[in-house]
Amino acid sequence: MFKKYSTVFISAFLSLFLVSGAFAAENIASPGSRHVSVKDIVISESAAGIFKKDKYIYLFAEHLTFEDGVAASVQEGDLKIDEVSALGSVLKIKIKSESSKASKIVISNVSLYLDSSLPSGVYSLKVAATENDTYKDNVFGSSEGDSDEVKYITLIENFVQIAEKEDYETQTATVGNSYVDKDGAVMLPVREVTSAFSDKTIVSWDSEKRQVSIITGKRVILFKADSNVMIINGTSVYMQKPAVITGGRIHASLSDLAYALGVSESQIIINK
Repeated sequence: MFKKYSTVFISAFLSLFLVSGAFAAENIASPGSRHVSVKDIVISESAAGIFKKDKYIYLFAEHLTFEDGVAASVQEGDLKIDEVSALGSVLKIKIKSESSKASKIVISNVSLYLDSSLPSGVYSLKVAATENDTYKDNVFGSSEGDSDEVKYITLIENFVQIAEKEDYETQTATVGNSYVDKDGAVMLPVREVTSAFSDKTIVSWDSEKRQVSIITGKRVILFKADSNVMIINGTSVYMQKPAVITGGRIHASLSDLAYALGVSESQIIINK
């Protein structure tokens, strides 16, 4: 059983060691998954005043993308933090004022987008130890030497593991009322598919805009009938096929629905 937190102690000289999760992956994703929720991450000062005012902590997850909605709070000590931003593979945390007592930052509500082409294996979480145009005002940064050379120190070696297919039991959804269009695309009823994966999913239809909205976990998905563009968390994505209304229901293609929900196509089983 994994501990709730992955705890890293950071000294003024970047002497780092991992307290938990050193041998087992902290977060496991099924092959083909498009997003994975991540356990809380804790960063603790080893002494007061290490994290300086108006400086930033930069966490880097190579090949992975942090989704919006990340939160950070101080749960021990008197450090003040101003904001946390998800910028692609980087989490950026601003220090509002330094501590007089060693403090602990808890990073929560972390969700990662995974490119479907990522191979199975283990992916690490690192801290940037360089100050340059990319990592400005870095708490741990040094501008000495070649500023084009970015240095990182690994915080969590086994941060995310994308499992081998045969080692992971994937959730599936069985749906009916599908059909194959003239181009050979499998078209599926949106509400039936999305609701099959979670009873907490909210699906609503705006008849005036002819638009469906889906709220599932931290994802908000919008698309309109006869449009080939969907919006996922504010980002426009082209669909392989426009959504259509058939038999009084809005349908989208198998590939588009799988992409939107962050699952593989094989997880959607069509009941013929």
